[in-house]
Amino acid sequence: MIEFAKEMGIKLTVCQMSMDIMGIKKEELIDGINFGGVASYLGEANDSKSNLFI
Repeated sequence: MIEFAKEMGIKLTVCQMSMDIMGIKKEELIDGINFGGVASYLGEANDSKSNLFI
């Protein structure tokens, strides 16, 4: 489903601060995702038709 979402133009953004808190490194995640902070996420969420925060 993630590959299908990418093909459809869905943009996946990961919160860098959440990654730091959980001890997750960029190398541990899938390719093709964007990294940003809370402000980046909120800005993109505001401009999108829908968003999902997990």
